[in-house]
Amino acid sequence: MNTQIATLTHFRHGARVTEVRYGIIRNRAGVLASLAFAALLSLAQSNVAVAATAPNLGTTAVNGIVSSTFTNSNIAPQSIINGDVCFTTGPVTPPLLTTGTTATPCPPAKGADQGLALADLNGQACISLGAGAITLDSVIIGPNPPGTIPPGCYSSGGAMNVTATTTVTLSGAGVYVFRPGGALTTGANSRVVLAGGACANDVFWAPGAAATLGANAALSATPTFVGNILTAAGISIGQFANLEGRALAFGGTVTTNAVTITVPTCAPFVVPVVVNPTLAKAFSPITINTGGTSTLTVTLSNANAAVATLTGPLVDTLPGGVVVANTPNANTTCGGAGAVVAVAAASTVTLPAGRTIPANGTCTLTVDVTAALVGSYVNTLPIGALVTSNGNNLAPATATLTVIAPVVLPTLAKAFNPVTINVNGTSTLTVTLGNPNAAVATLTAPLVDTLPGGVVVANTPNANTTCGGVGAIVAVAAASSVTLPAGRTIPANGTCTLTVDVTSALVGSYVNTLPIGALVTSNGNNPAPANATLTVIAPVVLPTLVKAFNPGTINAGDTSRLTVTLGNPNATVATLTASLVDTLPVGVVIATVPNASTTCGGAGAPIATAGGANVTLPAGRSIPANGNCTLSVDVTSALVGSYLNTLAVGALVTSNGNNPAPANATLIVIAPAIATRPTPVPTLSEWAMIMLVGLLAIAGFAAIRKQEN
Repeated sequence: MNTQIATLTHFRHGARVTEVRYGIIRNRAGVLASLAFAALLSLAQSNVAVAATAPNLGTTAVNGIVSSTFTNSNIAPQSIINGDVCFTTGPVTPPLLTTGTTATPCPPAKGADQGLALADLNGQACISLGAGAITLDSVIIGPNPPGTIPPGCYSSGGAMNVTATTTVTLSGAGVYVFRPGGALTTGANSRVVLAGGACANDVFWAPGAAATLGANAALSATPTFVGNILTAAGISIGQFANLEGRALAFGGTVTTNAVTITVPTCAPFVVPVVVNPTLAKAFSPITINTGGTSTLTVTLSNANAAVATLTGPLVDTLPGGVVVANTPNANTTCGGAGAVVAVAAASTVTLPAGRTIPANGTCTLTVDVTAALVGSYVNTLPIGALVTSNGNNLAPATATLTVIAPVVLPTLAKAFNPVTINVNGTSTLTVTLGNPNAAVATLTAPLVDTLPGGVVVANTPNANTTCGGVGAIVAVAAASSVTLPAGRTIPANGTCTLTVDVTSALVGSYVNTLPIGALVTSNGNNPAPANATLTVIAPVVLPTLVKAFNPGTINAGDTSRLTVTLGNPNATVATLTASLVDTLPVGVVIATVPNASTTCGGAGAPIATAGGANVTLPAGRSIPANGNCTLSVDVTSALVGSYLNTLAVGALVTSNGNNPAPANATLIVIAPAIATRPTPVPTLSEWAMIMLVGLLAIAGFAAIRKQEN
């Protein structure tokens, strides 16, 4: 009987060390006690596996069988090959089913790729399980039970066997390489199975002799053996065996008997790559006056899918002359717990162990620092300063802070444009920030301009700034203040502006003041106030429009003169700032001879095209103060009707405002009168006239006689 436990004793650093090794010890009565001790010791000590790598199977990766001779017996149920098959000499009785292609003979590339894969496997460093034959189901690796084997490369001087009816478990994700010096043999009804994320694609058997997989008592729906067998000495797979893997025996014989072979589909193991964390740092601003402050930001980056936990504190030692500011403002965005250590006037800032850097992300450590002396200060975090569960930083992080002599204080100025507005009109308030220094001035506090009572931000604020940096201006419609946020900058030896539109509903004179110290920057504060006055007056009377047709009624095809009267009841001339366009009603057009004219001042001819539908008084024309002027044009219509011509509210746009009411006029077009013949007066014929005269004479004589009687 052979036992797969042996001890190897050697000396390491002067101490005697006993390691468990796997070999063959002949079972003799005289050594039973030693074997028992060794067996116990083997369970207590770890024989660390040597990491294995998967070879490239090349063109054989799609094959369930590669052989020179393929022999198959089909005792029901017949053999099933889930994959490609190639051979030179084929079986008399082929498999019942081959899901892939069958090639005869095997292409030479198959043999070449099998040879390269075998060379790779044979060249890997392996842990020796023994100098002779070993039984895998009895092997103990570290704390695992017998027959449970973690990923690694394993070799033996002789055969590797699996005892009948036993199970060998390959446990854990990774690559498994088994390289027996002799044959590979599994007993009947034995199993080699996967657990803990192991994949059959990652298991490789490279015996120095033939491989024989024992028969199974009955057809198995699950694999009885896993992995890729590579040997030119031949592979025999017993009845009812189920191989999840490949039988690659180019140059040899593959023998099957009612078996199932399935090319694995699981994803091969990929060795996780851990990227060391990185550090970066920066000062903002990078240049300050003596006694000024700058924010030091240390950025911790982690490019791994696993969170990086600081296993030691990150300590940043400031360069000599630089210390933590009186108000440290120390903060961190890193996860975990533990307060940042940053004491005013101290020379270090510390992020404690236990803090975390997010997976595939970054976090920061910030603190305000200061220096009392002029100079250039280089702050460095060395290699290995950041110690985490994902490794340490492999490169230093460096930033330079420049400290210069005190500078001239910044200035403020302000102005309204226009300085005078009507009630509810708008004026643009401009605040000018000046920096007469060679270093940029950064606002370390917001600049807040509180408007005088009665003045508010306009409904459309149009807030803007030319100052550098980031941060939105705060200017809300109807609010009483406008704010330029901290972080904005004034250029070196230059100026920038803050602008906002304001309005007032009340007549008055409004003084707007920014007091001393309102502007707080890295170069100091403004030493003088800034003032500006806005005058609000009663609004001007808006201009008017009136229009008329003369005559108001015409025959179709005749002309009427359209006159538009522009009125200006103000003491100042009203200048058209946009063209006045009168669009005629449909059916009315400019006459063939327009006779367009205007009495309005300024330049620019009226535009009226014969047959057109518009007459235009161009921008730039003017209405006299406290007066009016006219625009006239001849129009016509070919169709009978009543035509309403309207200039809408706001059609007249001037420097004194727009017309608040529309102007309307109606032109009536009628059909022309039709000439008719006079009605004849009835007359008496000549005989009728004689008879009438006779009758009148008789009547006259009768009347005379009656009077005489």
